[in-house]
Amino acid sequence: MKNKVYIVTGGTYSDYSIYAVFSDKEKAKEYIKNKLKIEESYDCLYDKDYFKIEVWHIDENIEIAEEIELEMTFRYNDIGNIEIIKIENEIYSEFEAEIKEKITYDEIFMRIEDKTISTSTVGKLRITRKKNNNKDNESEIERIKKIGYDTIKRITYIKKVLGIDDIEEINNMINKN
Repeated sequence: MKNKVYIVTGGTYSDYSIYAVFSDKEKAKEYIKNKLKIEESYDCLYDKDYFKIEVWHIDENIEIAEEIELEMTFRYNDIGNIEIIKIENEIYSEFEAEIKEKITYDEIFMRIEDKTISTSTVGKLRITRKKNNNKDNESEIERIKKIGYDTIKRITYIKKVLGIDDIEEINNMINKN
């Protein structure tokens, strides 16, 4: 049994359609040739390049990857030092193509010890990274925590030394390679 099929498609975007599936490329070509003849007899003018033959592999071994999402909530205490309030993580299985590595920073209101802390002193950092399948979960989470701590230091520098408070601008700066 062959491990691929030949799919006759046509159109693009919302006009995209699958017309037929064949186990042999020659049969797919013949189908297109006949389809063009039939359409021509009805005055439908398909461009000769309208139809395409896509090759799809059957039972292909698809690698499913894992991603780790780590969320760190932190604040600047009364003397201006960074204090980590909470660290949470989740591990998700995704098709590899869907994993988008990113870091997102935001400022939030939070109640700590019966006091509402303003947005300028409490930050939330979300880091999404593809998990290295050759390492155990704990070592991967520790690796991402280090990225988090380093990023919090960069945010502090951007805010305190450079004087930038715009969330979008901070996110652009921390995501530059």
